[in-house]
Amino acid sequence: MNEIFARIEELRQKEIRTWGTLTTQAALGMHRRCELDLLGMIARDIKAAQYIELGCGAGYGLNAVKTLRPDCVADGFESTAVLPINQGFSIHRMDVFSPEFLERVSHLVDTKPLFVYTDNGDKRKELQIMSSFIHEGDIIGTHDWPNEVVDEKFMLDMGFVVCDEYEEYIRDCLSLQRFWRRA
Repeated sequence: MNEIFARIEELRQKEIRTWGTLTTQAALGMHRRCELDLLGMIARDIKAAQYIELGCGAGYGLNAVKTLRPDCVADGFESTAVLPINQGFSIHRMDVFSPEFLERVSHLVDTKPLFVYTDNGDKRKELQIMSSFIHEGDIIGTHDWPNEVVDEKFMLDMGFVVCDEYEEYIRDCLSLQRFWRRA
């Protein structure tokens, strides 16, 4: 057991040296620099035209995407009032389970390829709602997996396959993020 803790601490120290410490989103949660960078890398790799983030806080994820994919249109949704950290994206204050959200997001998802990311809230429900907008080749991801959504088969049943090309990076950074592509 001590070997496991020693390995975790070794990786944590490597991560701090490489990526820095936690980047905070005010009182709305935290992401590590490596996790934010991965959002931008995925958007760049798939040449995302549209990025949608549910539970975006002040927009650190949106900013990471815009940094590595400047021509991507980025829209975030947050149920609480926030001050965006940047003006290169839009943050909409609304409940993602409301009819108004479905109306708004249905106009954003026509641009392909689409990259959707869920954070905060009821992730299982958010993944179910947003999966209906994802087409072949589009990517959906979530933060805090598997803490909040533990059923791996859940995504497979909805027609998604794990984006294996990012799994090593996720594992090396001890990240709880997961990403899937519509099969």
